Amino acid sequence: MMKKILTTILILAIFFSTLPVKALPSEETKIIGSGLSSGEFLSPKGVSVDEKGNIYVLDSGNYRVQVFNNNGNFKFMFGGKGTEPFQFMQPLDIAVKNEKVYITDGYGDIPSSNKVVVYDTKGKFLYKFGERGSEKGNFMAPTGIAIDEERYVYICDTGNRRVEKFTESGQLVKTFGEGVLDSPIGIDAKNGKVFVSDFYHKKIFIFSYDGKLSKNLVYSEFKSPGELAVDDNGNIFVVESGLASCGIFMFDSNGKFLKKIGNYGIKGGEFLKPYGIFISNEKIFITDEITSKLQMLTKEGKFIWEIRSILYRPDSMYLPTDILVSDKKIFIVDSMNWRVLILDENGSFAGTIEDIEGFPEWKLKPGVDLWFEIPFIIYPICIQKTKEGNFLVGDFGRFKYAFGGSNELMTPAHFRFLLIRSDGSYINSFSDDSKYPIIYNFVINDETGEIYANDGFNILVLDSRGKFLRKMNFAEFDVWKILSLTLDSNKNLLLSFMDGKVLSFTKDRKFIENIGIAGEGLGELKNPEEVAEDNGNYYVCDSGNSRIQIFDKFGNFIKTFGKRGTKKGEFIHPIRISISDDKIYVLDDYACRVSVFDKLTKDEILSAGESGIQYGKLLLPTSIAVASSGEIFVLDSSVGLVHKFNPDGIPIFNFGMTLDISRRFSLSAIFPFTGKISIDKEDNIYATDVYDNLIYKFDKFGNLLGFLYCGDYGIKSPFGICIGKDEKLYVTDESLSKIFVFDKDSGGLLFSFGSNDGETILNSPWGVAADEEGNIYVADSGNIAVKFFDKNGNLKKEIPIQCDFSEPPFTPTDIFYYEGYLYVLDSYNHKIILMNKNGETVATFGQKGGPATNFYGFSGTDFYQKDYGEFLYPLGIFVRDKKIYVADTSNSRVQVIPLSIFFDIIPPKISVQNSPERFINENSFNITFKVSDDRTPQDKINIYININGNGFNKISGGDTLRLINLSEGPCRIFAKAVDPAGNESDPIKIEFIVDLTPPEINFSLSGSTENNKVTLNGSVSDGLSGVKEAKINGNTVKIKNNGSFSADLNLNPGLNEIVVEAVDSAGNKTSKSANIYRKVTMVLKAGQNKFTVNGVEESLDAPPIIKNGRTLVPIRAIVEALGGTVIWEDSNKKITILLKDEKIELWIGKNIAVTNGIVKLIDYLNPDIVPEIINGRAMLPIRFIAANLGFNVQWDNATKTITINN
Repeated sequence: MMKKILTTILILAIFFSTLPVKALPSEETKIIGSGLSSGEFLSPKGVSVDEKGNIYVLDSGNYRVQVFNNNGNFKFMFGGKGTEPFQFMQPLDIAVKNEKVYITDGYGDIPSSNKVVVYDTKGKFLYKFGERGSEKGNFMAPTGIAIDEERYVYICDTGNRRVEKFTESGQLVKTFGEGVLDSPIGIDAKNGKVFVSDFYHKKIFIFSYDGKLSKNLVYSEFKSPGELAVDDNGNIFVVESGLASCGIFMFDSNGKFLKKIGNYGIKGGEFLKPYGIFISNEKIFITDEITSKLQMLTKEGKFIWEIRSILYRPDSMYLPTDILVSDKKIFIVDSMNWRVLILDENGSFAGTIEDIEGFPEWKLKPGVDLWFEIPFIIYPICIQKTKEGNFLVGDFGRFKYAFGGSNELMTPAHFRFLLIRSDGSYINSFSDDSKYPIIYNFVINDETGEIYANDGFNILVLDSRGKFLRKMNFAEFDVWKILSLTLDSNKNLLLSFMDGKVLSFTKDRKFIENIGIAGEGLGELKNPEEVAEDNGNYYVCDSGNSRIQIFDKFGNFIKTFGKRGTKKGEFIHPIRISISDDKIYVLDDYACRVSVFDKLTKDEILSAGESGIQYGKLLLPTSIAVASSGEIFVLDSSVGLVHKFNPDGIPIFNFGMTLDISRRFSLSAIFPFTGKISIDKEDNIYATDVYDNLIYKFDKFGNLLGFLYCGDYGIKSPFGICIGKDEKLYVTDESLSKIFVFDKDSGGLLFSFGSNDGETILNSPWGVAADEEGNIYVADSGNIAVKFFDKNGNLKKEIPIQCDFSEPPFTPTDIFYYEGYLYVLDSYNHKIILMNKNGETVATFGQKGGPATNFYGFSGTDFYQKDYGEFLYPLGIFVRDKKIYVADTSNSRVQVIPLSIFFDIIPPKISVQNSPERFINENSFNITFKVSDDRTPQDKINIYININGNGFNKISGGDTLRLINLSEGPCRIFAKAVDPAGNESDPIKIEFIVDLTPPEINFSLSGSTENNKVTLNGSVSDGLSGVKEAKINGNTVKIKNNGSFSADLNLNPGLNEIVVEAVDSAGNKTSKSANIYRKVTMVLKAGQNKFTVNGVEESLDAPPIIKNGRTLVPIRAIVEALGGTVIWEDSNKKITILLKDEKIELWIGKNIAVTNGIVKLIDYLNPDIVPEIINGRAMLPIRFIAANLGFNVQWDNATKTITINN
C-alpha cells in the first residue's frame, strides 16, 4: 500500500543517500567552522570595522555579533535571539562609529523586532529605537545602515520604501526617498552624499545629506544589487549577488564603471552569495551567506585572508548522470542536487546552473487542469551543447495539476528540454508527452542540429526545437533496453544495451559493427553505458565491471584500465566518458566524482567531487521534528537525509541514515523511502528505515549513537515513530499493521498491539502519538481513520476521516499530540484536523495548493507568502512552542504555522497614533492609541496605562487617554492592550518631558556708539528641555555648550533696536531687547575729494562742487558711509537711494524726486537744480538727499564746509 501511494506523490523515481560533506582546506584560510560555537558563522550578513581596526561580523543565522581583531582572531560576541530590546529576530546590517554598534533588526509582524539596536563596542546594550509601522520614525523591515561624519544614522526602511535619518541617540531628523525608492537595501554616507542601492530598480540613487536626490547610477550588469560601501576617494563598491554577475562592482565618484572584483566560486576572492561589505584602511571586508565566511581583500581585489565554514562543499554531487567538456570547463549533470555543476580544468568548483532567469511564471488555478514548468533545473539527466553555443538540458521539471474526481492530484514529473544560455538565462523549453514522455539521454548532431534521444527502447529523432521526426527500434537485433547513445565522428549511432551489447548503426538504422560481448572477462561487457570514439577506437564505460574498455573500429579488444574500488584510478560505476586532445574524462555516478586520465598513459591525473547533497534543499520532506532550541530537523525521504535548519529555516547541515553509499544502489532500494523521525527531551533524533528494517538514533549534531534491528522483534516495515509524552518509543509497522512499544533507553520491547490473524484493527498505520497518561493515538491510514487506544493497547474509539473520493484515499498520514489536543494530518484532503481527546473535531485548516515560484525550502507567516496554508499531500507534522511545523511533501517545503490558527494565543497589537514629541510645552493633551487583534473586534480590547510607575489602570473612553494638569518634568507612560482571552501585548513606552517655562536670556553690549559696530555678549539657559535656538534681530547665532553666545552687530545711524530671542526644545519662546543710538557727524568741503565721518577720513571719487548756489556731491560714498545703498539704472539714468526705511528715487536731468512714494521738487526755490553727470560721475544735491534721509545739513560759507549730523 505504501509504495502504491508513493507513486502518486513522488516527484522523482530514484533517490539515494549521502555522506556528510568535508571541508576544503586552504593555507590562507582560517577554518573555524559554521555553527553555534564562538568564531563560527551561520549566514553572516553585515560587517563593519571600528576606529581600532576590530572587525564586527553580524552572524545573522546565530542572532549575534562576533568581534575579531584586525588579523581575524576571535575576541568576543554579544546579542541573542528574542524580542527583548537588546535581542534580534532577523539582524540584517551593522555599523560601528564613535564606540557604538548599530544593528538593524527587521522581522515580520513583530513590532519589537523592526528596530535599530545599539550596543557599545564592549558588547553592552545601550538603547534601541524604532518599531514596526509606517509612521515616520518607525520601520517595516529595516535593512541597510550607515553613519556619516556628523554621526547621523541613515536606515534603509525597505518595507516603507524610504530612507530615515536619525541622530545618534535615535531622534528622527527626516525621511527621504518616498516616491523614488522601491526596495532600498544597501546604504553608505560619506562626503555629503548618501548612496542607496535599490534592488527592484537595479540602480544606485545618490542623495545629499538633507535628502535631495542629485543623481542615480545605472549599470547594465546589475541583477541583484545589494549592500554598498564608499571609500575615502568617493569610489563606490556595490555587492552583486546574482549568479551570472556575482561579485563587487567598482565605480568612481562620478559613477563611471572601473572594474569588477571577484566572480562566482569558492576560492579566495570568489563568492557564492556575497552580502555585507565594508572598506577600511584600503581593505575590503565582505561576507558570504552561503559559504558562511568573511573575506579580506585589497581594493584591487587581491585575496588576503578569510574565515570560512568547514561544512560547505559546493562541488559535492549526488547521482551525477552526464558530463560535458567545453571551453576548458567540465559540466556535470548533478541530478540529485537539481543542477549542472561546473568545474574548471583543474577540477575546482567554478559555478552552477540552477535557477533559470527569465522563466515564464505560472499560477495554480483550482478547477483548471494546468501544465506548468518549474523555473529551475529539477532532476536533470543530460546536457549537450548546441551549434549556437547554448546548452540543451533534459530534466523532469514539467508537471500537471488535474482537478476533479478521484484523480485530483499532481502528476509525476514529465520530461522537457530546456534551452538556456551559459549564464543560466532562459531561451525556451519544449516537450511532447505523446512522443517522448521520458528520455534517458540524448545527443545533438552538430551538422544538422537534429536531436537523437533515447527513451529506453527506441531512438527518437527530433528537430532542433523538439519536433518529432521519426523513430528507430532495434528489437530485431535481439537487444534489451538501450542504456546509452552517442554519435561517432561519422555521425553513426553507438548504442549500449543492458544485456551487455554495444552496437553501431548508421543514422538510417543500418547495422555496422558489434563491439564486445556480454561477460566479465577482457573484451566482455556488463551493463555498458556510454561509448566514446577517438581516432577510430571505441572507449566503453563497462559500468557493471567497473572499468573502461577500448576496442578498435572493428570491435576487437585493445586494452582496459580501471578496476572496482574508490582509490586513484578505480571506479564503482562509470557511466559517462568524454575525450579531448590529451585527456579522458570519466564520470562515476556511484562514486560521485569525475576522474581525468592522461590519454596516452591512461594514468589518473585528477579527481574531483565527492558524494554530497547540498544541505537545505528539500525534495520530498516526509517527516519533521523540532528541538528544544527551536532547531528544525526535516527528513527528506528522496535521499534518506535529515536536514537540520535553524529556527528561521536557514540550513545548518545534513546527515545520512545509511553509512555505506553502495547500499543505496541495490535493486531493493529503488524507492529509498526511509520512514519518519522523532525527537526526545535530550534532542536526540530517532529515525525509521523501512527497507533496512532499522531504527537509528542520532544526537543533535548528526552523530550516530546506535541502531535497533527491528527484525529481532518481528517487525517487517518500521515506519511511523514517536517519543510519547511518557518517554516511551512508539513504532508503527506498515506491513503488519501493528504498533510496537519500546523502552526508549534500553531498546527493550514492552508490548505490541494491532491487527492479528483474522483481525484488521489497524490497516497500514503511518502515524502514532501518545499523551501523558500513555493513551495512544494512531493515524490508521488504510482504514481512513484515527484510532484511540488506552495505555495497554486496547481500542477505545475510532474516528473516521471524511473524504469525497470515489476511490478510497490513503489518509491520515501523521498525528501529533500537544497540550491536550491531537493534530491530524489529512494528506489527501490537504489539511490539518484539530481534535480534542474525545475525538471531536474542533477545527480544520488548510487547502490544496502550492507555490507559484519558490518550489522548495521554508515558508511561514514570518515571511510574505501568497500560498500560506496551502498544502500538497503533506506527510509530516510536529507541534512545539505554539507553532505547527508541516512537511508539505509534494510542494517540497516545510511550512511553519502559528498555533493561533486554532487558538487565540496571539496577543493584540498596540501602537500610538499621536505620540508626543520628546519635549512638550502644554500640561494637558490627548494620546490616541490604535489596537488590533486578528480574532477580536477592536472595541473588545482593553487598554491599560501606567503613568510614572503608579501601576496599570484601565482607561475609559475607548482608545484615547486624556492627560490634564501635568507637572513640569519627565513623564513616562507604559500602555498595553489586553484581549478577552487574557493575551497581553508587550507594553509600549511613551516618554516625554513637560516644560512650561521659557528660557532665560541675559546679554550686554560693548564698543563705541560712534563706530558702526558693537559686540553683543550673552547667554541663554533652560532647566528642562534645553535651548534649541537663539536669534539676534532674526539671525540665528551659535550657542556654546555652556549656553553663551557672542555676535558683532552693525549699527545704522540713529536709533537701533536690538532684539534677542530664544526658543527651547519644548517650543517655549522668550525675547529681550535693548536700544542703542549711533551719532554720526560727516564733514565735506567743496573742491576736496576727502571727507570725515566721526573724525575718520574717507575718500570721494570726485570733489563736491557748487552750482547754481547749491552743492552737488558724488552720493554713493556718502550714502554708504551712512549705512545706506545706492542703485544705478543706466537704461533710464535713475538713482535709487535706500537707508533703513527711507527710499529716494532721482533721475539725471530731472528736477523732481520720489521719496517714499511721494513726488517732490528737488529745490522749490531753485527749479534748475537737477542731478547731473559731471566728468563721468553722477552728482546730486546734498541738502535734498541728507534732509530726506533724516539728517541735518549746515553750510559754512566762509570755509565752504558742509556738516551733516543726526
